[in-house]
Amino acid sequence: MSIKPGQVQLTQTVVVRTRDDRALITRPGAAKPETDLAYPLPPEVDALAQWAFDFRIGEDGLRMAVVYVRPKEYRIVQGAPAADVVVSSVAGYTITSPEQNHVHLEPATASVRAFANGIGHMIYRDVWFDPVTYLPTRVVLSGSLDTLDLTYRRVSGAWLLDHFTYATVVTGPRNAKRAYTIDATYRDYAFPDGAPGL
Repeated sequence: MSIKPGQVQLTQTVVVRTRDDRALITRPGAAKPETDLAYPLPPEVDALAQWAFDFRIGEDGLRMAVVYVRPKEYRIVQGAPAADVVVSSVAGYTITSPEQNHVHLEPATASVRAFANGIGHMIYRDVWFDPVTYLPTRVVLSGSLDTLDLTYRRVSGAWLLDHFTYATVVTGPRNAKRAYTIDATYRDYAFPDGAPGL
C-alpha cells in the first residue's frame, strides 16, 4: 500500500476474522502482531451494500476502517421472450451502459446532486460486473472531495478485494487543504482451516 504525499510504502500481513472484521496485523519490524480492525478495508467489503468508512490521518498514522454495513438487494430485470428492450433503473440516477457489463450512473435529481456535493458523501459512478454471477468486478464511487475505486477478484471461491485507490482532500489547521491518495493491493490470500486466535 502506498500513501501520497510522502510516498509511504507499507507492507503488512493481516489475518481477518470476517464475522466482526477483527484482525491480527503484523507490521514490518514489529515484535508481535497487533489486534485491530481489518486495515485499511476488510477484503470482503461489499461495495454495493450501504456502507461507510472512517478515514483519518493523525499522530498514530493512517486510519481507514468500515464503520457500518447494511446489505442491499438489487433485482436484475429479466425481459419477456417477446421484449425488444429491457431497461433497469435506479431512483435519482440516469443510467447508461458504455460497454458490455458496465453501468455508468449520473445524478438525475436535485436531491441526489445535493447529497453528492455534501462533505463526506459519495455516490456510485461506475459499476463493472461479472455477467454470470452479477458480482462487481470494479466499483467507482465519488463525491465532492473523494473518489474510491475498488476492484475485486475470485480467490478460492471467495469474492474479495484485489485493489483499491482512494483519493481525498483533507482540511487541516488554518483551513489548509492537502490531497492524499491511498493505493492498496491485496495479495497472498490464504484460508487456514482454523479461525485466527484474536
